[in-house]
Amino acid sequence: MKKLIKTSLMTALLACSFNPLYASGSHDHGQGHSHERQKVSKSYAQNEATNEINKLVRLNKIDASWLKVPILNTKKKKFKNNMEWVVNFENKSIKDSSKQIIYVFVNLYGEITGVNHSGN
Repeated sequence: MKKLIKTSLMTALLACSFNPLYASGSHDHGQGHSHERQKVSKSYAQNEATNEINKLVRLNKIDASWLKVPILNTKKKKFKNNMEWVVNFENKSIKDSSKQIIYVFVNLYGEITGVNHSGN
């Protein structure tokens, strides 16, 4: 019993003594270190939009022919008070002309915010 108590106490002491290792003294919130989200580049937004098209094809939401079309255009557009990347894909093999362009909306931090055929 004494051995079990000693082992338990020793384990607890060792666990407490390692705790300071997780806090680094060089971790400075004032200079050179930021928790702000970084804005993404045009090419990053295009890559995320392409991944979204691939996902929609896998989920059978859009035709597989969308996998073969290149990006038609990429630009920033303001929606309410927020700027977003709008990445357009055109697929002329789609019979319905109102469905030939897909717009993928990517916020400036690289997150998909929507996909539609209207661009709004």
